[in-house]
Amino acid sequence: MSAHKEIPVPELDIPLFSVADAAEVAGTSVNTLRSHMHHGLIGLRKMDEAAPAGGTRLLTLRRVIQIAIMYELIRAHRQAPARAAQLAANFTDFASGSPTPDNGGKLREPGRTFGQPDFTWLVFHGDEGVGRIVRIQRTTTATELAVKFDGNGLVPGAWLPLDPIVKRVELFGEERGNNARRERRD
Repeated sequence: MSAHKEIPVPELDIPLFSVADAAEVAGTSVNTLRSHMHHGLIGLRKMDEAAPAGGTRLLTLRRVIQIAIMYELIRAHRQAPARAAQLAANFTDFASGSPTPDNGGKLREPGRTFGQPDFTWLVFHGDEGVGRIVRIQRTTTATELAVKFDGNGLVPGAWLPLDPIVKRVELFGEERGNNARRERRD
């Protein structure tokens, strides 16, 4: 992964989620999440607000997406927390993809899926590397996803569809925002 400059993206980088919100949408306990944050597994950035004295830390949508992907990898693929956090950050914090005419010659932006009609999957192999964020199209074959070649032949891989996780977190955020607006009106 290359170094990157943090440029806030309003939809992704406004701190709105509590740690309890992040734990709920990720399907883990607050204590487990706090422990992983304390040990530096979750890459908090300057946009994620530190808790003021006696207050609540707020996380950005980008960080909550990373947390949700991380815990999905732990549950579904038995990845160690540090490895799962690294794989998830590959999606939320780094651009990827191949610039093509149909995507305006741009890479996929960090924290964003490729968008319909394509799908966005994380493909990884064992305990090595940071995985790949792959654009899935109608013509993509399972062989392209599940294997890689090394000096000894094929190495099996695993994959995780990211679109449903990102959508789940976005819907959770929208619901939280709608509830907060209703509470202010009442």
